[in-house]
Amino acid sequence: MSTATTWCFSTLGCVEAGLAEVVALADLHAIPLVELRGLDGSLDLAATLAATWRARRELCLRLREARRVRVLGTSFLLLRDDAAGRDQLLACAAQADALDCPWLRVFGRAGGDLDLADAELERAGATLAWWRGERAARGLRCDLLLETHDVFSSTANCRRLLSIDGGVDLLWDAHHTWAAAGEPFAATWAALGARVRHVHVKDSRLHQGRREGALPGAGDVPIPALLAQLREADYAGAVSLEWERHWEPQLPPLADALAALAPAGWRPLS
Repeated sequence: MSTATTWCFSTLGCVEAGLAEVVALADLHAIPLVELRGLDGSLDLAATLAATWRARRELCLRLREARRVRVLGTSFLLLRDDAAGRDQLLACAAQADALDCPWLRVFGRAGGDLDLADAELERAGATLAWWRGERAARGLRCDLLLETHDVFSSTANCRRLLSIDGGVDLLWDAHHTWAAAGEPFAATWAALGARVRHVHVKDSRLHQGRREGALPGAGDVPIPALLAQLREADYAGAVSLEWERHWEPQLPPLADALAALAPAGWRPLS
């Protein structure tokens, strides 16, 4: 049995916007969920959300009641965390719980190759154990999602991490496993699908030896096939358009990318 795709988008495509503008954009394009990465020109979500609660409390309460915020995107690194990073993660966790948002996105490490040293794996396990202890002690409801990015673009590395006691649930960045690790979507899903709770999608094309973002359907990433696979697998999470205009400012506005979803065959025409 196949199910409909629940769509979401990341505010990495509109970091300059305030929360009210984000919600208006989602409503305009009939997107039920949002993934917050930046707001009001800042990637410091803990501080911006605290200010937003003070300025737009009724809006925040409506979002909490509807559970429209699916993920808060942090910059926390499991393999290179420090005291300041842990404090920031806990501050984001408090904001996630205030919005009844279930997930905090974290990374493995920034950049580097796909080689995962045993010492790094041990550090990740210790960090996850720290998080579980803090989560229980503070009565937090939200939990971590590790994005399949950089060293964890590799299914083999993800499986090594999942073998640690408790492991961690995953945010599957399908572009990274496909483009960076060269893995077919079906193979990644077969290996990791049981722990995937959220999926990032985007299109891209090769230009002068490197991949650059492209409007949905204008690149060469076979996203319609991926979405069909997720529906057939009865995937119950959200699919989030990660339009990385914050890092690639030459890209068109996020509204253009959202408008391209249906013509590209990524979501049904209404």
